[in-house]
Amino acid sequence: MSTAQAFREFAQTWLRRDLTATDGIKVPSSAIIPTALREFYQTCGSMPELTRAHNQLLAPTEIEVVDAHHIFYDENQCVARWAFREADRLKEDPLVYQGVTVKNGYEWYSEDMLFSDWLQLMSLWQLVNGGYALGAYASGVLEGRARVESHFPRVGGHVDGSTRFYGIPGQLICLSGPDGIPSVHAAGATPADFAMLSSKLGFNWDYSCENE
Repeated sequence: MSTAQAFREFAQTWLRRDLTATDGIKVPSSAIIPTALREFYQTCGSMPELTRAHNQLLAPTEIEVVDAHHIFYDENQCVARWAFREADRLKEDPLVYQGVTVKNGYEWYSEDMLFSDWLQLMSLWQLVNGGYALGAYASGVLEGRARVESHFPRVGGHVDGSTRFYGIPGQLICLSGPDGIPSVHAAGATPADFAMLSSKLGFNWDYSCENE
């Protein structure tokens, strides 16, 4: 399966609809970027649920070069940015690097994830943080992982374990922090999805769209 097809199937699965030509954006022929990033732009680049609900995928013309790193993604509070290295511009599917803001610029670290994997993982993070219409959050949920795993399959996560995603299309959960008492982000695509997810988990949310 090509990277473009993998992105298409991922988006169609989690958004539960067919994609159209308007879901992607054109990439200028002059843009020299990794193939996987180009195909993500062309497939999903104009889908706000996956690209700018929380963090921000930059347009191809907005990619910024700093320290021989080409920055293509911004964290919502400007604490971190994500990039590919100058040396990797011609590669099909290179590693993604995170730049953490420090006093004199950035400190760069490898995410130890290829573009094809990282872009899907970040899309899940977008969905659980505004991409899906309804959401909730709880910090330090005792035995939270066990309760989540009793109802939902794992669908992804960072290599270092900092995030663990569980769910089914329309219902998504992200755990972070210690497994015994993780923080929980949860979201549903529709009121029915969210009600079902919340009922299954039975958590006391610190914040919930139901309380608004």
